[in-house]
Amino acid sequence: MRARRVLIGICLACLVGFARPGNADCPALAGRWPYAPVQAVSAFGTTVYLGSEATLVVLDASNPGAPAALGSLLLPGTIQTIAVSGGNAFVAAGNSGLRIVNVADPAHPIEVGHVDAPAYDVAVSGNRVFLASGDLRIYDASNPAAPVQLGTWGTGPNGTTGQRISLVAVSGEYAYVGWNLSDYGGFASAVIRVSDASHPFEVSRTNFPGLDTPVLTDIEVVGNLLLETFAGTSGPGLTIANISNPSAPVALGCYCNPSAPVGNGCMGCYTGPAPYARAVAASGGFAFLAEERGLSVVSIADPARPSRVASFQTADLSVDVAVAGSWVYVADRQGGLWLFDTSACGASGCSLACAPSVPNTATAGAPVVFQGSYLQSNCGGTPTFDWDFGDGSPHSSEQNPSHTYAFGGDLRWTLSVGLGGATCTTSGTIHVASTLPPISNPGSFAYLVATSAHKDGYNGTHWATDLVITNPGLAGTVVRLYFMKGWQDNSGSAAHPVIVPLRRSLKLVDVVQTKFLENSASGAILVGADVPLIVTSRTYNLTESGSYGQYVEGFPLVQAVPSGQAAWLVQLSQSAVSTIGFRANVGVVNVTGQHVRVDIALYAGDGVWLGDKTVELNPFDFQQLDRIFTAVAPTGVDNGYALLSTSTQGGRFLAYASVIDNQTGDPIAVPARIPPSGP
Repeated sequence: MRARRVLIGICLACLVGFARPGNADCPALAGRWPYAPVQAVSAFGTTVYLGSEATLVVLDASNPGAPAALGSLLLPGTIQTIAVSGGNAFVAAGNSGLRIVNVADPAHPIEVGHVDAPAYDVAVSGNRVFLASGDLRIYDASNPAAPVQLGTWGTGPNGTTGQRISLVAVSGEYAYVGWNLSDYGGFASAVIRVSDASHPFEVSRTNFPGLDTPVLTDIEVVGNLLLETFAGTSGPGLTIANISNPSAPVALGCYCNPSAPVGNGCMGCYTGPAPYARAVAASGGFAFLAEERGLSVVSIADPARPSRVASFQTADLSVDVAVAGSWVYVADRQGGLWLFDTSACGASGCSLACAPSVPNTATAGAPVVFQGSYLQSNCGGTPTFDWDFGDGSPHSSEQNPSHTYAFGGDLRWTLSVGLGGATCTTSGTIHVASTLPPISNPGSFAYLVATSAHKDGYNGTHWATDLVITNPGLAGTVVRLYFMKGWQDNSGSAAHPVIVPLRRSLKLVDVVQTKFLENSASGAILVGADVPLIVTSRTYNLTESGSYGQYVEGFPLVQAVPSGQAAWLVQLSQSAVSTIGFRANVGVVNVTGQHVRVDIALYAGDGVWLGDKTVELNPFDFQQLDRIFTAVAPTGVDNGYALLSTSTQGGRFLAYASVIDNQTGDPIAVPARIPPSGP
């Protein structure tokens, strides 16, 4: 290819900027490259790469007041976007494909490779190149002269070709792509897992159909924030989403050009004249928007409430923006390139935003690295960090701690950062796969505590459970605890391991909260081990004067009531009013991995049938029916009983009743019994 300089000029007198009210030095115009057009820009340190129609221009901006051209190269098509990595510039040139230019010697850029596929946008991570080419195409560019395609993903069913992908950004294991809906208007974006480049797959998608919706113009990822810009007939100029869990992005906030009238387009932002935000780059707690005619500086330190802190009017149409440190470069088409110093933009005070990087998945027993990234502007001092890993373990004050989960489950982590008198807090969920046996195979010896709680109850009661595990054997053992939370399928309940030494008794106080991390829940507890145990518990009501509790034994699963047999609950009483006497609650636990129906027949003490109840139990489900006699015996029952059975083939269950004093909250536990068949 033949190199040439760009010689098209414009009148410098036409490039006078108009600063907005506010900090007069934010942004500060530091210099201009007056040769046009400039429609694409990328920066690495003080070296700036421009797209001027089909020419790649390399500038030295170490003296921003007088940027100097180092070299240029004519390419076969108009430059759309530029990404620079490892001494190479990856240039998306539309229908002329991806052009790979070696810029190690900026005075003599040389094209060393290309990809013959449409190239509308490009992102680079290491040796991987991600090309928006209608589909998302992933290449290995270890040898820039001969890039190798690794995988493809399209917007159609199962990743097949569909709508034309025109935007791409990449961060970690994920690519973020966007496209405009050509058939009925609007736009869409998706998060693609690309850790296995040969088999990329979609983890989430957002659709915004409709002719009056804006056009998606750019995508940027910074920390755990996804920034998207728009131009169209209505809607925001910028939206911000939390992508700490890429499979479920959470919308946080939006920014709309203040000159637009207020309406209901963007969370009450506006409808009316379009914002025309063409591109975005982010750094240091700020997003820099290339808008219709100029640069807007938007604080994203509080991502839920982004706000414009400054702007600058340029001469023509601002279409691209790049940031390197405190320097921002704006491609202004016929206005050339504008160079801004934004170091004064945060002078009004410290702003801080948490932007951690945390994996979505982990395996129990394997270390996980948590990265405490953050965005800040004008904050002095040394940052402090507080990590809560969500498993009840001690917090960490490191910025990038490594943590090993002892058990599996979906766990909620939280990061708090303090700096310069400001604080920020954010949280997310990590799925930890358990390496311990599933609930369907708890061990050779399994016991069920049919009721446990950490929650408020009827008549102002406050319930908690202490679990006691005694190992009478001559060797220590690992005991596995499974929480069977009420009214749900607990097939995926993860094992929580505890070690019980030989001939020792281990007491787990308020086990539902301290071990299972539940702040308002009730359920059964399955205890599994490879040696015999003695399992007991106490569920009690906490009062100002002390506690009233009931002893609940852990019954071996082999004693569960099978299909075709009936179990009895006796000594049940319930008053007609709720302030005196007693109330009776009945709980039922499914100890199998299938749905089970349990029928409950209710009787008065003299054997008179009062009515029936039916409970549909999910796999490994717990359900408690409070004040069970209310509908069938409104005048109350003294010394009644219940017969429980299941006709579900293969079904098995355990049951209990809790008879509670309405005045004191003192409970009595009644286990279900199968009458003996003989003496």
